[in-house]
Amino acid sequence: MPVLVRRGESIGGKLRKAPAESRAKKRKTPTRTAISSASPLGMMALHLLAQWRKSGSHGIVFLAENENRAERLGGVIHDLDHSCEVLVFPRLNTLPFDQLEPSHEIAGRRSSVLRRLARPEEPILLVSTAEAVMERLPPPATWSRSSLHLKVGATFSEQDLRSRLEVLGYDLDDEAEYPGSALFHGKTFEIFPAGALGPFRVEHAGQVIRRISSFNPTEHEVVFEAKELVIDPMSERLAFGSKRGKRATLIDYCGRAKWIADATVPAHAESWLSTIEEAASRTDREREYLGRREWKQATKRMKVLSRKAAFIPTPDFSKVASPRKARRRPRGRSAGDQYRGKRSRYPTCEHDRGLLARAVRSRATPSTQG
Repeated sequence: MPVLVRRGESIGGKLRKAPAESRAKKRKTPTRTAISSASPLGMMALHLLAQWRKSGSHGIVFLAENENRAERLGGVIHDLDHSCEVLVFPRLNTLPFDQLEPSHEIAGRRSSVLRRLARPEEPILLVSTAEAVMERLPPPATWSRSSLHLKVGATFSEQDLRSRLEVLGYDLDDEAEYPGSALFHGKTFEIFPAGALGPFRVEHAGQVIRRISSFNPTEHEVVFEAKELVIDPMSERLAFGSKRGKRATLIDYCGRAKWIADATVPAHAESWLSTIEEAASRTDREREYLGRREWKQATKRMKVLSRKAAFIPTPDFSKVASPRKARRRPRGRSAGDQYRGKRSRYPTCEHDRGLLARAVRSRATPSTQG
């Protein structure tokens, strides 16, 4: 007469395992998905935030393949973690040795970012491009005397402030509607500082600053109040002092940081270096931009991401032939591993829920085979 043995009972002193349990133990634990330049932007942002938290006081510098990606990535990082003061360092919107002046907005943003990098209050997380880091910059020490600090309770002198703002490249007697504009009227003056998201209003009385507030330029409503306002030059070129003054590179600002770059950054750098070499003589190039030797030295400490990694993103169900099969395929594993073609253990449709219900009623482990 056959002996009925329940799952988990022993026969002859040996423990029998259920077939499903044996299969589960044979399965390999999936490895973590590697990050690459082809990874979704949100995943890249989470990766950089994780690296930034691990960096201690050193910080992270990420070179994106283009300006659009850098701006979008900076915005995603800020939305994910407001405590991280992510900075985006843009390229000047002019060609090398072009006689045209760059836009006030971009030049001012660069100036503000450099001042923050010169004396960071916390570990940096900088997003930029290869083209943006090629230009030579004022030494970090120059920003302590180049920027203007206004504080509530400090002495106010309109004449002195006007002269300082003119030196910093601001347009006076103009509505504060764009970066670099300032307007004095009565007991207040309004200014749109370099790198700021909007204008500020400074109220004064008795030669003392009484209030500093950010306001909406359309409705003139106060957005928030501040105890201090830092006004940076409208261009980093104003911080040089003289054409023959000492110059630095972005590496001097972020020397201790960990550098990461998109897969296409080396190719973009080579193309931009060729553009620089065609635009001017060697002497002028070495004064204004990095050379190939300096860039090659900088890349030795840079981790360049791969173009693609073994990762299957969430499928676009509207474009696949069989959305049901696409949903059952586990995500985060390569297309050729041992899991391909197998059904997920979780009920994803009416058919799967029916299988699970019958398995529970029969007290058996549900099958994962398709």
